Amino acid sequence: IGSGAVRTVPGGDGICFRTMQKLGDLWLFGSYGDGMFILMNGRFIRFPDPSGGRMRHVHAFMADGQGRLWWSTNH
Repeated sequence: IGSGAVRTVPGGDGICFRTMQKLGDLWLFGSYGDGMFILMNGRFIRFPDPSGGRMRHVHAFMADGQGRLWWSTNH
């Protein structure tokens, strides 16, 4: 990402990504049905979902002025 080259990232096969957001040096990804991911060291790492599945559909990310990250879901 950022180099203009297209490449396959391990761990992303079969996932319907809806949104991506650059936050500092990190890339965050939201999916339709598979939750949130961070791109780290060339691999997708899934965020844990302690909400019992309510974070499965992530549509957008937004950082506020106080260093917090917000994301919209279906719930």
